[in-house]
Amino acid sequence: MDRTITCLTTLTRSEKKNLLRKWIVLCKEICQKPDLLDALEITFIRKQSILQESRELCFRVGTRQVFNNFCKVCVAIGMLLVFTYCSKRMSNARLHFY
Repeated sequence: MDRTITCLTTLTRSEKKNLLRKWIVLCKEICQKPDLLDALEITFIRKQSILQESRELCFRVGTRQVFNNFCKVCVAIGMLLVFTYCSKRMSNARLHFY
């Protein structure tokens, strides 16, 4: 599904108007040609965040990918806590997991 650039929350209203005046309408256009953002005269970091949001909308990774990454982090933290707890409880153990 093609999303319009008006869906992008990282763009200001004036930036959206500027792109629309140049007939840049779809997020996939930004994904295919990131240099289209050069017309906005914005910082590299802003360009990257706009491009990232465009890619998330184009490739539908958004919420599901963020949730999956969050789950991986939670599992890693849980394992770290278990190892730390066990290493503190075992008086003979000299291994510490950080």
